[in-house]
Amino acid sequence: MAINVPPGAPAGAPNLPPQTAGITSRDSGDDLDHVRTAILALQIYAEGNHDDIELAKVHKCVVALQSILADHAKNRDAALGTTPALKHVRRVARGSGY
Repeated sequence: MAINVPPGAPAGAPNLPPQTAGITSRDSGDDLDHVRTAILALQIYAEGNHDDIELAKVHKCVVALQSILADHAKNRDAALGTTPALKHVRRVARGSGY
């Protein structure tokens, strides 16, 4: 019997870390999947790390990668003609439970 393999898992299944909820979505099929994967990997690393100096460096990396995602989202919104008013309406609609 294999050690550290949950019941019902295929024989030889690798021990994968649990999927954690984050600000990223895993593999949406675009060119930014590698950036999202890097952010997820850094988040998982930070969860098990207790060194404040290393955590500060990891945080700095995550912020830099998030800025890449934000720049692409801003450029995409501009190309689609999304206005600040439309963004406000979307935020209000999400918060009101619609």
